[in-house]
Amino acid sequence: MRPEDLETQPAPIADDQTLDPLTITQSGAMVFNRLRVAQLQGPTEVLARNAFSEVVVETLHLGQNSGPFDAHHPYAEQSFVVLEGVGSLVLEDGEIELHAGDVGVVHAGTKRQFVGKGEGIFRVLHVYSPTTQSVEF
Repeated sequence: MRPEDLETQPAPIADDQTLDPLTITQSGAMVFNRLRVAQLQGPTEVLARNAFSEVVVETLHLGQNSGPFDAHHPYAEQSFVVLEGVGSLVLEDGEIELHAGDVGVVHAGTKRQFVGKGEGIFRVLHVYSPTTQSVEF
């Protein structure tokens, strides 16, 4: 698909809808339209999951958090990219302020929590590998 073929004003995606990939190649790669990702409205949307990884977009508002602080993924590395807004990553030894464009990795077993801090939304793309089929508290 060519860039000029992309929809420029996508309709909002409701909480109960899933985001279909823009492209699925024969080799199994999936590509998502960045404009449609920006329209996600649910707090957590799973974009893709297989036996090896999971791609999730999380949208938080001021004061909202990603869940209990003591939740952690004992076997999954969590890479993330801040897509928009301002927030923080709370860890056992401190808090890191995050802004759009920041990229990081949370190692398996690390207790962590993402928190929306700024006006507007704080949107983060998470990639878990292997997939996060288990969460421990």
